Amino acid sequence: MFGSGAGYISRLISGGRTTIEELHGEMNPCFPGMEQPEPIAHNLLELSTFITTNDFSVGIALDGDADRVGIISGDGRFISTLETFSLLAWYLLEHKGERGDIVKGITSSQMLNKLASKYGVNVHEMRVGFKFIGPKMSDTNALIGGEESGGYAFRGHIPERDGILSGLLVLEHLATSGKSVSSLISEIFNIVGPHSYERRDIQFDPNEKNAIVEKLNSCADQTHIGGQQILVCEQVDGIKLVLSDGWIASRFSGTEPLLRIYCEATSDEQVTYLLDTMQDYLGVNNV
Repeated sequence: MFGSGAGYISRLISGGRTTIEELHGEMNPCFPGMEQPEPIAHNLLELSTFITTNDFSVGIALDGDADRVGIISGDGRFISTLETFSLLAWYLLEHKGERGDIVKGITSSQMLNKLASKYGVNVHEMRVGFKFIGPKMSDTNALIGGEESGGYAFRGHIPERDGILSGLLVLEHLATSGKSVSSLISEIFNIVGPHSYERRDIQFDPNEKNAIVEKLNSCADQTHIGGQQILVCEQVDGIKLVLSDGWIASRFSGTEPLLRIYCEATSDEQVTYLLDTMQDYLGVNNV
C-alpha cells in the first residue's frame, strides 16, 4: 500500500515455483487512491480484481508501516481480520502443534475462544491496542496476540504487530497444506461453526459526543437488543454486549474522530440487522 513493507515478501520467497507480482511497491506517503493505507476490504478492490483476473492463489496487503495485513482469497474475497486471526491461531495450534495462550482485543472473534477450548489453552481479552496486548503476551509467554485491526504478533518474535511475518505464515499454511485460503476458512467453520463479521466507522458531530456516551452507558441497563437477550455487558473498552448469537460492541477510536461499531454473529444478515439496530439506538449517522 505504497508503504515501508514494499519489496520484502518478494525478496524473501520469490523464485522456484512461486510467482509474485507486487502492486504499489513504491514509497508514496500520499497513499494515492485511499483515505488511509488500511488493509481492509474497500481499500483492496484493485487487488481483488487483479487476483481473480490473473488467476493468483492469494493476495497479501500490507499497511503503510507494514504492521497490519489484509488477505484476499484466490476467488477475490476479502478474508476478514477476525478470520485471518483465527486462521493464524489454528495453524500454530493444529498444524504446527504449538501450545500457548491467545491474547486478543475485545473486538476479536469468539472463534478464538472456541479454538482455545479445543486445544486446551487460555484466552486473555484486553482493551484495544498493542500497548495492552503486547505486555500481556510477554507476561504469559503467549503463542499469538492480535486485534481486529489486522495486526498480529507471535511468540519468539516481538510482542508487537508484524504484517510481513503474518503474511508469510499464511503463505506457509497454504504451501504445507496444499489448500486454498477459502478451503482453510471452511475447515475452521467446520470446527467452530459459521461466523460473520462487520465493522462500521461512523463520523459524528463532536457536539453530539456526550449524548452518544450517555447512550453507550445506558446499554448496561438493557436486557435485549435486536430481539436477542443480552447475556453479558462488558465495559472494558467502550461497551460490548455478548448475545445469544454473537456479540456487538461500540467504542470511540483512540486515533481518529470516529465511533466504531463492531458485530459478529452466525450470518451476514444477522450482523447487518444488529449493526442497524445499534446505530439506531445510539442515534448516530455519518456526518
